[in-house]
Amino acid sequence: LTSTTGTLNTNSFGKTQTRAVYLQDEWALAPHWTLVVGGRQEWWKAFDGSNFNAGSAAAQRQLNYGDRSYSHFSPKLHLAWQTTPTLALRASFGKGVRYPTVAEMFQTFNGPNNIRTNDPNLQPEQVRSSEWVVQKQFDDLMLRGSYFYEDKRDALISQTDVTVTPNISSIQNVDKVRTQGVEIAWQASNLGWRGFDLNGSVTYAHSLIIENRRNPGLEGTVQPRIPDWRATLVRTWHVNDAATASLS
Repeated sequence: LTSTTGTLNTNSFGKTQTRAVYLQDEWALAPHWTLVVGGRQEWWKAFDGSNFNAGSAAAQRQLNYGDRSYSHFSPKLHLAWQTTPTLALRASFGKGVRYPTVAEMFQTFNGPNNIRTNDPNLQPEQVRSSEWVVQKQFDDLMLRGSYFYEDKRDALISQTDVTVTPNISSIQNVDKVRTQGVEIAWQASNLGWRGFDLNGSVTYAHSLIIENRRNPGLEGTVQPRIPDWRATLVRTWHVNDAATASLS
């Protein structure tokens, strides 16, 4: 706020825009059968991307990147069967697209211990997910068990490209990542005493990098930031109609 303006050293700039339309409808196919069908159409573009690096007087450079655009359709499908008043079976499938951000495509970073570069040609991350659920309702207890499977292509993950010299660290497209697992969840009312509820879940997920052409040594290893085990537990006390206390 008070120093004098210095000479520009580096600069990163760019913009992205996403427009989308989502439609969904639900049908009662037959008694106890429900079908939900949806679709999302997206139009994405990246534009005005550039990098500037002052360097030495002879090595100054301004890089301006060409505009890019994509369009994707992502279907959604959900089928539910209420087999009995207390037992439900559900199956879901969906496709999703995650486009790269401005920072991932255009931002460079020169830190004290490393240099991170950008990739203006990053591809969107595309995921196909499915889930199968069994849900049972007892008097004051609901139990839900599910199996989930996810196939991800061009995953956007921070890694080092070992196929070039010198090696480059950046957000890169990892060719194929596969995740599958199971989850058990419950909701119990009036557990122990009237007005005391207990909700929770336990999840096991196994996520592996299946194909990675830029860093083949990581194939068969666990995807970053996906823990094997996750658990939640929430104890709730409904003190009266106006007050609730909880411990998580």
